[in-house]
Amino acid sequence: MAYITHNGTTTTLRALFRLMPPTTHHHEPEQSKVLAYIMELLGCTLEEAVRRFNSMRNPSSMVLRYDRNNAAWRGCDWMPDDQHDRETEAARSMRDIQKESKKTKTITKKAFSEINVLKQDMDDVYARMEEFNTRLNEWKIILQGFEKALGEIRQEVKLISDLKAEVGSKYRFLIGSDELQDERLAVLEKRLGIDYLAGTPADSTQPS
Repeated sequence: MAYITHNGTTTTLRALFRLMPPTTHHHEPEQSKVLAYIMELLGCTLEEAVRRFNSMRNPSSMVLRYDRNNAAWRGCDWMPDDQHDRETEAARSMRDIQKESKKTKTITKKAFSEINVLKQDMDDVYARMEEFNTRLNEWKIILQGFEKALGEIRQEVKLISDLKAEVGSKYRFLIGSDELQDERLAVLEKRLGIDYLAGTPADSTQPS
């Protein structure tokens, strides 16, 4: 908690306001008795009192508490002067504590339930990630095999291409030009006695 200087001494807001009696607040700052109380005790402006009040009524600060029975704000340690009233106030405070404790347990139970659901979701995410990694590794192996097969196919294509080039070169060397090819086919027909193109004898009267 922040320290302040009050009447030349260093203290805290909790020490100054823990025994503040029930004091009403109004939505119009000028009509708020609790703000007037803060201004008088701290000797500050209305704007500073508003800032201090908002700080002290925050549940985390544990300085001021709201008294629903009196519709007023009071110090966290304030108790009535009358013994009966003190016991009544103590019992009321105990009920408030029990109510807050029950509320806190409910919130905590809900939080744990949400944490368990989140844990299950995270387990499911991790399981899916593991399955994905397994499939990814399988695809990597398949891809490696595909790349190897593709390399082999490329080699086969190159060999076929080279072979075609070699056969074409030899064929052109043996056959020659189109005119020479026709002449050699004619000689072949004459020697074999067949029509090379039709696959029938060239001259049926020619002796065998």
